[in-house]
Amino acid sequence: MKCTARWALIGTLLLASFSAMARQRDPLTRDEIDQLREVAQEPEKRLKLLADFAGARLTTLEKVRAEEKSETNTPEAVHDLIEDFLAVYDELDDNLAMYADRKSDLRKALKPVLLADSDFHARLQGLQHNLTAAERTACDFAISSAVETVNNGAIEHKKLLAEQNASPPPKKKTS
Repeated sequence: MKCTARWALIGTLLLASFSAMARQRDPLTRDEIDQLREVAQEPEKRLKLLADFAGARLTTLEKVRAEEKSETNTPEAVHDLIEDFLAVYDELDDNLAMYADRKSDLRKALKPVLLADSDFHARLQGLQHNLTAAERTACDFAISSAVETVNNGAIEHKKLLAEQNASPPPKKKTS
């Protein structure tokens, strides 16, 4: 009897963990993931792609909010789209940190990222000020987190560019 109860508990825990994992969706499409894999060793292209993907999430968010009456225009959908943007932006930031740790030359790669930071900041500020009461209730923490993350990211990205500009470029390996 004790063995059966243990197995039932283990089964319940496994089921709960699988259902929790199922709820966490990847904000990137299979095509986007494939594109990122293709340029894994090219920081400039990879970071540009991630910035574009994050921008596309904001564009989708703006389109959904512009639809007057739609099944996709709900406060919960807006919240999920903000979280998708944030997940992609965090991936961009993680990639920048990874390439910086590898001592990659990121001078060229940071330019589109810094432009995207400015664009994202402006768009998120506009969104934050134009939320409906229902959206504000559902999304206030998510949008505040996104604004803060982009602000902090922009500061770190500018600092990284300044550090890179202050040091000589790494020498290219010759074969």
